[in-house]
Amino acid sequence: MRHGIFLFFFLLLFSSVTAQFNVKGIVINDAGEGLELASVFVVGSTEHGAITDGRGYFELVGLPKGEHIIKCTYVGYDAVSQNIMIDRNRELNINLEGSIYNLDDIEIISNRVGEDPVFSYEDMSEEEIDKQNMGKDIPYVLRMTPSVVVTSDAGTGIGYTGIRVRGADPSRVNVTINGIALNDSESQGVFWVNMPDFASSVDNLQLQRGVGPSTNGAGAFGATLSLNTMSTNVKPRIILDGTIGSFGTQKLSVGLNSGLIAEKYSVDMRYSNIRSDGYVDRASADLNSYYLSASRITDKSSLRFITFSGDERTYQSWYGTPQALLYGPDANRTFNFYTYENQVDDYGQDHYQLHYSLQATDNWVTKLSAHYTKGSGFFEEYKDEEDLTGYLLDPILDGNDLVDNTDLVRRRWLDNDYYGLLWANALEVSPTLSLQFGAASSQYKGDHFGNVIDFPLINVSPDKAFNYYFSDATKNDVNAYVKANYKLTDNLSLYGDLQLREVGYETQGTDNDQTKIDVTADYSFFNPKAGINYKVSNDAEVYGSFAVANREPDRSDFTDNPLEARPEHETLYDTEIGYRISGKAYSFGINVYNMIYSNQLVPNGQLNDVGSGLRVNVDNSFRRG
Repeated sequence: MRHGIFLFFFLLLFSSVTAQFNVKGIVINDAGEGLELASVFVVGSTEHGAITDGRGYFELVGLPKGEHIIKCTYVGYDAVSQNIMIDRNRELNINLEGSIYNLDDIEIISNRVGEDPVFSYEDMSEEEIDKQNMGKDIPYVLRMTPSVVVTSDAGTGIGYTGIRVRGADPSRVNVTINGIALNDSESQGVFWVNMPDFASSVDNLQLQRGVGPSTNGAGAFGATLSLNTMSTNVKPRIILDGTIGSFGTQKLSVGLNSGLIAEKYSVDMRYSNIRSDGYVDRASADLNSYYLSASRITDKSSLRFITFSGDERTYQSWYGTPQALLYGPDANRTFNFYTYENQVDDYGQDHYQLHYSLQATDNWVTKLSAHYTKGSGFFEEYKDEEDLTGYLLDPILDGNDLVDNTDLVRRRWLDNDYYGLLWANALEVSPTLSLQFGAASSQYKGDHFGNVIDFPLINVSPDKAFNYYFSDATKNDVNAYVKANYKLTDNLSLYGDLQLREVGYETQGTDNDQTKIDVTADYSFFNPKAGINYKVSNDAEVYGSFAVANREPDRSDFTDNPLEARPEHETLYDTEIGYRISGKAYSFGINVYNMIYSNQLVPNGQLNDVGSGLRVNVDNSFRRG
């Protein structure tokens, strides 16, 4: 009997000493997202470890009783260690904070609405962009946002598209990619046809309505669109994306992201091809693009080289469909004025960016960027019964006939270079005061010229090397800014923003119609902005702002108007008041704006030779809504 009792207590003691337990849980980031492929292990043990699954869950099996240090590591995040007593099965949730993602935020904050916003804006994440991205241009990704109207020459959202915000035309929407201006320096518009499938490379975007905070490039007279492609993906992935749609539309996109290599290097690349016959007759498009990014990232700095390119060949449908053909028994809504088989627009644009960001101190981040863009291409036109003297050509002997009027095919070319430097800083002066300041300088050089490539009706070949018109242009743009956000209380904050901008534009030569061009224009702009934000609750806020913006005329405003009617620069005074509230399943906002213009350039009802509206200054005008 005594032996049985002794054996019972011995087995009980042995089982308590050798007891084993399990620890299970989830690894998440600051956004509450489960992290796949994170390593969870017991420090000092080679037997107890696990890798998280696709939802971030893990389980450590067979841990002996006692105190253990459990450590979690994940590429791009700070490692976390926890002391835990194991005397039963336990659950453990691990939250990782990522220093790399903090750098991502700092790199784009200089031209974004930030904390305590005083402007009307809309954010879109990568997931939200993907839901809208079917191969159409960026304007169509934004088509469901308030105050936005989008247009498409071909009727498919592919090729020549445009975006209007609060009724302002596309040349009044300032667009930046990673803080670098995308707007064409002369027309101040954005030709999205040169950026096919760029939405597939955008990590997030922000649309700011009205004047918004100071930014680089053309003055924002309707909105500012900030595109960011510099977020860091820590996990490798391969993306194959295809779309088939109406009117012969096809898209194929192949992407590869390396994730973080050796916890500091990353490569991201994409190639896309988009083809469409167009809704409008013959309005076809054949578009190609690539995106490539190579990065070196540490906990205090990042160095990124980015290049992307677009090459487009689209059949022209700029002329539009006459109103008489839209309705009634003779309606032909797909009518295209052009019938010449090679009435195409053929253009390519290559972009190069180099960004270096440094966390110089705990409260100061500085960033330096360099950029270069090369663009070149033409649009081809068939012209009936043209007078050869308009092309600086003598009458042509065709057999026994002397020809001074004939059909011809011409090409009108653009060849340009755009380059510059940017410097941006974010400084936390105190818990209540934050500053952003920086400067940018850029130069644009562009050549405009044309040549005749064929005489279809006569047996004579033109000299294709001869330019019947030529003009060159140079535009310099320098700006400096400082922004401040000051918290008066936990709920009340003030915003101030001052920008100085110097613009110089010169162009000389002859235009397409042989009109002499001789323009020299210099502008000095001061653009102040101020705002206030009051937090009604954790979920609701009231805000207001007043902003001034100045904008120089476009190239066509100079070339399409006589010398005595040369345009003046425009000034906008923008006053806004708004209210926002959001919850887990809803959001609501209302914004009232009063945009008063001085010398606004408005269409006068006439068109130039490429179908764009001619504009004249009006003393006073407004937009309200």
